[in-house]
Amino acid sequence: MIDTVKMQYTSGPLQIARWANIVNAHIFPGPAVIKSVADAAVEARSMYGLNDSDSERPSSRGLLILAQMSSAGNLMDEHYTKQCIEVARQHPDFVIGFIAQHNLNKEPHDNFISMAPGVQLESKGDAQGQQYNTPDTIIGKQGVDVAIVGRGIYTAPDRKKAAQQYRELSWAAYETRTKSSS
Repeated sequence: MIDTVKMQYTSGPLQIARWANIVNAHIFPGPAVIKSVADAAVEARSMYGLNDSDSERPSSRGLLILAQMSSAGNLMDEHYTKQCIEVARQHPDFVIGFIAQHNLNKEPHDNFISMAPGVQLESKGDAQGQQYNTPDTIIGKQGVDVAIVGRGIYTAPDRKKAAQQYRELSWAAYETRTKSSS
């Protein structure tokens, strides 16, 4: 499994390492998957002639660990999330953060980015089990850094207007959160 992840990242028809600076992975195969992708990022530097600075992260790449999901009944429980945090702390040179529903920085030295999927204008669910949260909930109350909006934009009649609305609401939630914490 871990070799498969590494090969998907560096070779095959997509050659993800060539064009994606940030990727995500889950740790179900075990924590070795993180080292495997990090090693592949370093190998990609020479394999594809990437001109990344040696002083930066491996090949200027970073990994987000899929630690929590927004769908009802998912199997990423609290124990799994804690394991994700522990593994991330062991690889701070490559793991830049989490896909999660809450900010997972718990210790003073934690400085991980958190990105939350399942963001809509209304907190609700759908027939497929997706549980939506608003930008105010995700960014303002849960402390997440980036709201990931899918259907709220791509199904909107005016995608540009919808994207602008999500951006404004997310920024307002961030400003409210940071003003109240100072």
